[in-house]
Parts: sequence; structure tokens; C-alpha cells
Amino acid sequence: MKHFTAFNLNKSVAILSSSSRLMFFMTLILTLTIPVSILTAIASPFDTYEELYDQFREIRVDKSHHAAVSDLIIKRDVAEFHLEEGDLYLLTPVGGRCVGACFTGKGSVRMEPPLVGEREQLLRFTGAETLDESFKSLLLIFADSTLKELERELSFTPIEGSKASASIQFPGFDMINHHKSRYLNTHLAQALLNDIENELFFAMFKPKGEKVRLFKIDPYEREEVSLSQAPGYPILHIHPDVICQFDWQQDFQTAVASPGESDKNLFRITDYRIDSHINEFLYFTASAELTITDLQPEQKWICLQLNDTLSVTDVVWDQQSHATFHKYQKNSDLWIKTTPAAVEGGSSLSRQLTIQYQGKLLEINRLGWISVRSSYDWIPRYGIREKADFELTFHYPSSHSITSVGERISNRTEDDVTVSTWKTKAPVRNAAFTIGSYNEYLIEDERIPTLIIQESEYGHTDIAHTLIESGITSTSNSYEVIGYDVANSLLFLTDLLGEIDLDTLYVSEIPYLHAEAFTGTIQLPWTTFQRNSPKGLDQILRAHETSHQWWGIGVDFETYHDQWLSEAFAEYSGWWFLQWSEGDNELMFGHLEDTALEIFKNRKYALGDGVEAGPISLGYRTHSTETGGDFNLIVYKKGAWVLHMIRNMMLDLQTMSDERFRLMLRDFYQTYRGKKATTADFQRVVEEHMGMDMTWFFQQWIYGTELPDIYWSWKATSQPGGTWLLHCQVFQRGVADDFRTYPDLYIDFGKGRNLRYRIRAMGLFSEIEIPQLPLKPKKVRFNDLYSVLCESRKTYFSDGSYTAPIEEPSLD
Repeated sequence: MKHFTAFNLNKSVAILSSSSRLMFFMTLILTLTIPVSILTAIASPFDTYEELYDQFREIRVDKSHHAAVSDLIIKRDVAEFHLEEGDLYLLTPVGGRCVGACFTGKGSVRMEPPLVGEREQLLRFTGAETLDESFKSLLLIFADSTLKELERELSFTPIEGSKASASIQFPGFDMINHHKSRYLNTHLAQALLNDIENELFFAMFKPKGEKVRLFKIDPYEREEVSLSQAPGYPILHIHPDVICQFDWQQDFQTAVASPGESDKNLFRITDYRIDSHINEFLYFTASAELTITDLQPEQKWICLQLNDTLSVTDVVWDQQSHATFHKYQKNSDLWIKTTPAAVEGGSSLSRQLTIQYQGKLLEINRLGWISVRSSYDWIPRYGIREKADFELTFHYPSSHSITSVGERISNRTEDDVTVSTWKTKAPVRNAAFTIGSYNEYLIEDERIPTLIIQESEYGHTDIAHTLIESGITSTSNSYEVIGYDVANSLLFLTDLLGEIDLDTLYVSEIPYLHAEAFTGTIQLPWTTFQRNSPKGLDQILRAHETSHQWWGIGVDFETYHDQWLSEAFAEYSGWWFLQWSEGDNELMFGHLEDTALEIFKNRKYALGDGVEAGPISLGYRTHSTETGGDFNLIVYKKGAWVLHMIRNMMLDLQTMSDERFRLMLRDFYQTYRGKKATTADFQRVVEEHMGMDMTWFFQQWIYGTELPDIYWSWKATSQPGGTWLLHCQVFQRGVADDFRTYPDLYIDFGKGRNLRYRIRAMGLFSEIEIPQLPLKPKKVRFNDLYSVLCESRKTYFSDGSYTAPIEEPSLD
């Protein structure tokens, strides 16, 4: 059996071959003694991106390079591809470089993710925690040492009497390129344009009866190893569903912490100066001046992201050198060729990059409502979560108004054109703006930033009239209702967490059904300006977006695994605000009950269940074409439930004070304000204030997916001295033997006399005794205050074999 593997040292590739031991040691010596920068190429083989894409799109099976394969193993990280019997062909070169091979015959792949959570995710999609699938064809695309390994292990010869090449018909090829938009996987193009050899490796195959799979090693990603599958819709193939993703083995073997997202950057953008023009027809043009630092010397081409509706007209380095660039209108990748001066010296220099671009970024509907197609990539971006300083100048018809991030430092009108400039106080992630004809309402209170409520002058009124014709009434004073909720949310959160560095907060109505928050500005959907939900959903929404000034902007999250620190915290802030503003618990408890039902009934159908939801720690990956809606349900709502459970465990049941929880949240916010926080950071703060190890809790609720289905019962027996003993039995189903919950009991003695008591349920069965009760209980309410996310049912008391009482530790 022929067997080869890629083994990473210092981000370079050394080869281990059963047939070439000597070469391994020679390669190892070279790897350890030659700097990585010397191993990378100096010149790009392509003058334009179009040249690269055309060559890659025309890639063919090269029948002049064929090898019969028997018992060949290709190992990449934790994946092992076994080519049992068949034919392997190289693909025709791209830029004089072979970047692919294809196999037909009998083969299989085996992969076991190193993390429990990722094995569970693999189980959800494939039915097994270890991938073990057969295939009849395999397509490999690579920028690593695969070609050298194949040439060492196989003898390639032409097939006589056949054409020199044939087009590729292998499944999965369209998962890395899309001809209608001339898109090529960005990181593959990065390696090929810069002629860099690194660990980039794609393997595409289709098991029988399954969707096309894509195994990938991508050194540009924070988590380098992934397995994805095509979602079943050809147009979405370039955005496959991620099944599992994790760090490569060298990080586990060396116990080196995985680098942060920004540590993978090839360069950084520290400043933006954007001068934009919007004419009377709402056509958008802009000139963006970017300050780029830490530009690595080997980057002869760099890639920025710009909305696919926009086209680029010119790119200039340092206001003097016009650059070669490529931007296809249906593709968001903007490829720019660097100049020698732009990369010499590397991180010691900063460079100015000026980009001229234009397009139909704005659209207006029949009601005169203007919408911005993108709140994120209307400016050239690199990295989805990197911060920069912004100075934004807008020229637009004076019949409209514009709101953006930061402070408005100037505003003037000349010849029916308004020129408005906005500048951020500190680096921010996103620099969105809104434009339209708004009625503005001012709310001033010395305790909070000045509020400016912007209600659409035309669209809002026309929608209200249309709804009235259908018998649906609208809020007549929506700006007052919105202003009241946002102002009180600010008061509530300031008192809870501390002040934010804002002088003014804009709240704008937008013609969408979603809401977004940015530094100093909130965008709310038109629906919340039309009505106030009787269940408090609109109050929750307004408080949620307001709280992002603290959660998400004030305290950022480190990776997508930690995104619940922004969204769940904002969601629970909305729930808590509803409880606080209404002055009672009923609306909030009703919302807790509704969301718990939603979580438990997720994809539970009469004829069977769908794919199980993933854990909160999965972040955006909770959403896929098979788990639609889970990002909101799991990260937002289940995450908010987690905070509610922590709040209940920290609640003083004697005084009903939640001061410990309040102090814990304030401590967390103040400690990580202006920083990125992780789930582990939050756990440490919780443990400091709880005084106990909370690993079990975070494993259950953040990294796990189990949901307890609880049956409970009680009975009371009289004791000597006139006291009563309360016996409780708790049966937990659908969870592990060590699953732990702390439900509260409300013991009602009648005539307004009551007692609350916190119990611990461990595993499948728990029996708890509460002694020394002064009176006989009339009623007992289980899971009082919705202390545990569960389904609970009262059942009959069982006099079974479980009689030993459980020692109950105090959490107060």
C-alpha cells in the first residue's frame, strides 16, 4: 500500500513517504533551515485576474499524464483518502503550474474530527461521528506539495490514441468557482496569483446517495480544516453548508493556542477617508482613500470585498501609480495588483490606496422610500470584523437627510446639495448609513445621549393608510413610542452596566423587516413604527438593538463561537427591559414560555424529526439549508435562556434580589469594554461571582445540545414537633447521566404564605427531601420563575428503590 501524508512544521510542508525515507529527512532539514519567505515565489505569473480565471475555467483532464492507481493513500490532517483501484490524471497547468488531479475508480474517505462538538455536528449531518464514505470519483485542487507526492509515488504516462485533454465533469468543481460571476475561491486565487505554495488543499467527492462533499485545508482560515457539503442549489454551491470545522493537528500537537482571526491577515486597513456623491437619480459614486499597513512582501495581488452591485473605475497607489485591478459586477471580490514600492519593507511602511467606484447602491420604492443595498460592503473591506477609523463625506440632494456612524462634524447646503461629514471617535467595525426623507424628533435627557428619532416622511404614512384600508390600525404617535422605549432602554442599561461614550444616538426607520445597530445609530424596521405588539415583542426589539451599544460594540466577541456574547446578551437585555419597564413578570414569563416551546418543537414533525439543532457555540454555523432559522433560535433565544438560568441561580430566594447577577454582568462589561471577549472569559467572570466551578453548566448549555424533559412529583409527610417533610422526585429524560439542573420550587401553604426553595436534579433520577416546613404544603409549583429551560410534567409519586436524599449545596 502506498501512503503519503502532509506534515506541517512552521507553516511549511514536509513530506512523509513510506517509499522515500531519505527524501523525508532531506526535506525536513530544508524546512527547518530555510525561512518560509524564501520558499514563497517573488513574481506573479499573471498580469491580470482575468488571465488566471480564464486559465482555471479552461482547466482540463490531462490525458498525457495518466497513472494507474492501486492502494494509494492520501492523508491530509485528520482525513485519509484511500484510492483502492482506478485511474488518476493530472489536470492541465494554470500559469505553468499543475494545481489539480482527478481520480476515477474505487475509493473511500475516512475522517474523525478531533473535537467532541464537531463529531456531534458530523453526526447530525451524516448519521455517524466518523466520516467513512465511498466514492467513484475524486477531484483534487491544491497549492501544496500534492503534485510532488504524486509524482514520487506514481508513474505518469500518456494514454495512446486518446485526445490530449478532456473537460472536467467531476462533481463539486462549481463549489470553488462560478462562471457567471467569474468567481474563483478567494484563497485559491490568492495563492495562484501570488504563486505561493502553502497548505491549501481541496478534495471534492460525492458518496452514493449523498450531496457533494468538500474537504478543505485552508491556511488563511482561523480554523484551517473543514468538511462541507453542497446545499443542493447550484447557485449556492460557492457557499456550501459547513458540516464541521476545526484547527489543524499541528495546533493540537504543539498545544499552541489557535491564532485570532486578525492574526491571519495579509495586511490591515487602519483608516478610511471616503468622499461619496448621490445624485438626484440616486446614483452612487465614491472615492475611498485607504491606509494599508502590514502588507506582507509576497503579496503581489491583494483582494478586497466590495458589494457586487458596484463597479470600480480606477485604483491608485500612493496617489501616483495606477494599479491593475479586476472587479466583476456580480462578484464582490476586488483584485488589485500591488506595485514594488507598495510591498517593499513589509510592515514597516504604510501605503495609501485610492479606489474610485460607482453603481446602483441605492434603490427607491413606489412609496418614495430609499434603501441601501448593503450596510457592510458599500466600502472596500478586508476582513469582516476588523476595525478602522472612518471619515465619511456625503454629497446628496438637500431634500433628503443622511445618518451615519460617529459624529457629524460638518453639515452645509449649497445649490440644493447638502455636504455632510461624519467622523468616528475610535476605530469601528462597520460604517453604515441611511438616507431618506425623514421627520426628526429630538429627545434630550441629561442622563442619556441625545436621541434623534427619524421617521420616514412618505413611506411610513402611506403604509399606515394601506393598513387602515385592510382594517389594521397603526400607532399614531410612533416616534413617541419608539423614543420612550429607546430612552428607557438607555436608562436601564446605563444603570445596569455603566455609561457609553456617545453624545447622540440616531434611531432610523428603514424599509426592511430586520434591524441593525452600529456605533451611534440604530436602524429599526418599518413594522415597529406601525404598531406595538401586545406581547411586548416590539419593546424587546427596540431594547435589543439599543443594548448593542454595550453588547457587540462596547464588548466585542472574539470568534463566531462567541457571537452569543453579543446577540444573546442583547436579546436577554430586551427580555429584561420588558420585565423592568412593565413592572411585573407576566409578559417576560410568557415570552420565556413561548421561546422554550419554540426551542423544544424545532423541526419536530408528525412524520419524523428533521436535523437536530447544533449548540450555541456553533454561532452562524447553526444555520444551514437543512437548519434554517436556527441562528436566531439557538444563538439569540436559547442563548438568552442561558443568561436567564444564570440569573436564577444567582437569585437570593429570601429577598428576591438579583444584585449578584447585576454585579456580575457589570463586571464583565467593564472588564472587556473596548476588547474582544470569549466564552471562556465570561465563564471566568461568572465563576468569580458564583463562587463555584461552572464548567458543567457551560458544557451542557453552550457546547451541548441536550434539553431535559422532566417529570416531577411531590408529597408531604408530618414530622414530630408539628413540622412537615416535603419529598420531591425528579425524572430527567433525554439527557446524560450527569446532567445537572437547579429548578426552583414555589411551596404554597395557603393564605398568602409561601416559600421558595432551590433544588438540584442530577442525572436521570433525583429524590430530594426538604425538612422542617412549618405547615403542610397546599400546592407546589415546579420550575418556578422559569429557572430551567425544560419541558416539565407533573406525575405520580413513586415509592421505588430510590430513597436516599440528595445533599443540596447552597447557591445563595
